[in-house]
Amino acid sequence: MKFKSNFSFAKMLSYAKSKKFHKQSGTSIIDPMVKDSKKFIKANKVTPSTSTKTLKERHLRESPKSIGGNTTLYDTGKLHDSIKRSTSVEYGIDVIKYANKHLEGDGVPRRNFLVLDPKNEEKAVNKIVEKLLDVSVAKMSK
Repeated sequence: MKFKSNFSFAKMLSYAKSKKFHKQSGTSIIDPMVKDSKKFIKANKVTPSTSTKTLKERHLRESPKSIGGNTTLYDTGKLHDSIKRSTSVEYGIDVIKYANKHLEGDGVPRRNFLVLDPKNEEKAVNKIVEKLLDVSVAKMSK
């Protein structure tokens, strides 16, 4: 019995290890995550919400002025504006230093603001899988 295949796991693995693939998959995942996270903050969907005490302090503070009203994690806009695709880590997101305190709950309530909309997640997965399949299927000669 003889089997023929036009599918190559070796090609797929080789491509999956390539810098080109890492850059493309990073773009497919990280760029939408940056946009979705900023949108999530501005839509005031971050939980738990800002305490009444903190909101009062925010409104009474003279400098820096608060631009976020009652929006959680959007007091001055610095955290929101700092969310960017990392230039040093392949699948990373850079944020202002104090953002990690919110992510980890270090002295403040733990608030996860890094999100990826399920629709964008599905698009990213489909794009990555499609690319892996494209490179792994040998072109049949006529």
